[in-house]
Amino acid sequence: AVAALTISVNRSALMQTDASMMLIIIVGLMITSLQVVNIYIQMEIQWFDPLTSVFEAMSIVSFDLKVVKGGCIFGSGVVSNFIARQCIGPGCLPIIWLALQGRRMKLPHSTMVGPMFLNAMGTIYQGLFIAMVLSAFGPLVCYNHPEDSGSSMVSRPEILCSFEGDHMFLVVAGVISLCIVPIPFLALTGVAIHQYPQKISQINSKTSVGWLHAFRFVFFRFKPQRYYFSLILLCRSFLVCLVPVTIRHDSAFQVCIMSAILALWVLVQQQMLPWKASWSNLLDGTMTMLLLMLLLCGSMSTAAQDMTTIRALGTLFFALLVACIGLAGAFALMSKISPRPLVGIWICHFKREADAQVHFVKTLLADKTRRRVQLDSEIESSLNEVVDWVKTRAQCIVVYYTKNCLAQPPCAAQIAAGHAVRVKLMMLISENMLMPSVDDLNQSMNFLEMASRPLNELYISMKDVKRAYDHLLSESTPCITMPGTLGSEGFHVATEILSSAVHVTESLRITSVREMPKLPDRQGLLLVSCDAEDPEALAAAGAIRYCLDRHEVKHPEKLGYSPICILADHVPDPRQRAKLIYTARSVVVLLSHGSLLSVDQLGTMTQTVTALGQDSAIPVVTPSFSFPSANYFSDMLPSLWCLDVEDSVSKIQVFLAALAVPFEATLPREAAAAIAYRAHKRGESTKLSFPEEDDSVPKPMSIPVPFQMAL
Repeated sequence: AVAALTISVNRSALMQTDASMMLIIIVGLMITSLQVVNIYIQMEIQWFDPLTSVFEAMSIVSFDLKVVKGGCIFGSGVVSNFIARQCIGPGCLPIIWLALQGRRMKLPHSTMVGPMFLNAMGTIYQGLFIAMVLSAFGPLVCYNHPEDSGSSMVSRPEILCSFEGDHMFLVVAGVISLCIVPIPFLALTGVAIHQYPQKISQINSKTSVGWLHAFRFVFFRFKPQRYYFSLILLCRSFLVCLVPVTIRHDSAFQVCIMSAILALWVLVQQQMLPWKASWSNLLDGTMTMLLLMLLLCGSMSTAAQDMTTIRALGTLFFALLVACIGLAGAFALMSKISPRPLVGIWICHFKREADAQVHFVKTLLADKTRRRVQLDSEIESSLNEVVDWVKTRAQCIVVYYTKNCLAQPPCAAQIAAGHAVRVKLMMLISENMLMPSVDDLNQSMNFLEMASRPLNELYISMKDVKRAYDHLLSESTPCITMPGTLGSEGFHVATEILSSAVHVTESLRITSVREMPKLPDRQGLLLVSCDAEDPEALAAAGAIRYCLDRHEVKHPEKLGYSPICILADHVPDPRQRAKLIYTARSVVVLLSHGSLLSVDQLGTMTQTVTALGQDSAIPVVTPSFSFPSANYFSDMLPSLWCLDVEDSVSKIQVFLAALAVPFEATLPREAAAAIAYRAHKRGESTKLSFPEEDDSVPKPMSIPVPFQMAL
C-alpha cells in the first residue's frame, strides 16, 4: 500500500483530475475521521454496543497492533509493542525509497527522486498525523481507579501511570517519538508555507521546480489562495489529540473542549472552502458535524439511565458518517470513470481579441455537427475547473489563434493539459493572420514566464507548455485557415471544413475557391455595414444575420420579408452601394474599434442620413467602440474625409445621436430582435417610392445629387 501510494502521489500533476483529487481528499477525510473516533475512545466516555465493537476494530488506524495480532511479530511485551508502534511512521521511509528506485529503473529519465521521496513521505505523514501524535501521547492518557486508588493507561490498563519503571520508559519513548516525527513535520509544513509565495514566483528555476514538487503534499489539495490551509488542518489534528491528555478525569470538560474545536473547525472550513474539489468542502463540513453529534450521544450515554434512544441515535449518526464516505467515494469514482457532460468540441481563445468570432463559430459548429460545443470563457469558475473540463470532458480542442492567444496563461494551461491527456488538438486561424514564427513563439514563452503564476499554481511547467506548443504548430496537427476575403461568409466556410475535419490527423490549409459576389440590385433591403478589416465586426454582422435568417428573435414577424445584405460580403462598389442605401428599408451600421477610421463606414453613415434620415439609421454598438470626442471632428475627421467636412460632421453626429442597439457576443438574439423591431417600424411609417421601371427594358436608377458628390 505504501509503495502504491508513493507511485500514485508522484504522478504528473497534469494527469490529475478533479475526480481523482476528490477521491484522494475523501480517503484523507475518512482516515482523519476514524482517527478522531479513536480519540473519543481515549476520553472519559462510556460507549455502548454496537459502537464499542466497531471502535475497537477501527483502532488499527491508531497503530493498535493488538487488532492485527502484532504480538506474534513484536512480542507480547508492552514496551516492545509501544516501540513498534512508534516505528511505523519512520518504517515507511525505506519502502518509499525502494518504490522510487524501482520507478527510476523503469523510467531512467526520472531525476527528481529526492523531491518525490519528500512528497510521498509528507503525504503519508499527513494522513497518519493524528495516529502518530496519539500514539506518542498514549502513556499520558490515563483513567482513575475506583476510590482514587491510582490510575492506569487507557490503552494498556496493566501499566500504572506512576512515572516509574515501564511507564516512565514509555513516557520518554513517546516524547522522543513526538520530537522525531510529528513536531518536525509540523515545523516543516510551516516553513514550506512561509516560503511558498517566494518560490511560486520563480518556479521556472530548476531548484524551485524541485521544491514545489517536494512540497506538493502541502499545497496540491487546496485552492491556490488557501495554500496555507494545510497548517491549519495539522494544528486542528494536534489540538484534538491534546484533549484527553491535558483534561483528565472530567468527561464534561473534555466534551465541551472537543465540541468547541470541532465547531470552530466547521466555521473556519465552511467560511474558507479550502479544498480544490468543490464537493469536498461540503463533505468535510458534513462529516465534522456528524462527528460532533456522535460525541454528544456518547457524552449523554455516560449519565443516562435509559440507553435505548441514545444507542439508536449514536448508531444512526455513525451509520450516516459511513454512508457519507461511501456515497461521496462512489460519486467521485463515477465522475472519474464517466464524466458528464461530454464536450464534442472545446474552443480555446483569447476573449479580448476574438469574443464575437468564437461565439459565432460556436453557433455555426453546433448547427453543423449537432454536437456540444463549449467555449472556455463560458466556464465562469477558476482556471483549475476550466483545465479539468479539458482533461476529462473535451473530445477535441480547437485553438482559435489570434495575435496574443499563445501568450495568455489560461490558453497555455488548456493546450498543455489537452496535450498531456492526448486530446485531439486543432487550430483555426484567419487567412489574414500569419502563422506564429519561432520568434513569435519565443516571445509568447517569455511573456508566459513573466506572468506564469496561474500556471505554477496548477503545477504546469514551461517545459509542458513548450512541448504542447511544438505539437500544436507541427505538421501533425490539423490547421484550418479561414478565408479572409469572403467577409462574414468566411466563418461559414471555415466551420464547414472544421466540422468535417474532426477526425483528420494531418494538416489542412483551406484556401478559398469561392469568389466574393457582387452587390445585389434589389430594393427594400435591410443593409448591414461593418468594418471589413475587423474580424470581430464581421462576426457580429454574421451572428445578427444568422439570428434574423433563422428567425431566432422574440418577434420574427417584425422583420417581415425584407432580405438582409451584409455589404462586407460583396465586392466593393461605391455606386451600387449608394443605390442600395437610397432604396433600403433600414441601414444597420456596426460600430466597432475602427469604424470612425473607415472611409466606407463614414460614407455609409452620411449617405444613410442623407437618403433615409435618422429614423432609418440603426447604429449597433460593439464593446470595442468608443464614442468620439470633439477633437475627433475637428482634427481627425478632416484628414480622412475629402468632401464637405462641415456637412459630413453634422450628418455623422446625427447618425451617432440615433438610439443605438448594444451588441454582446453572448446575446446576439437580443440585438437581432431590436433591429427587427426598428426595421418594422421604418417599414410601417414610411412607404418607399422607387423610380418607375419598364418591365421589358431595365433602366438605371437615378441617384440624388448628394450621392453623386459622394461617388
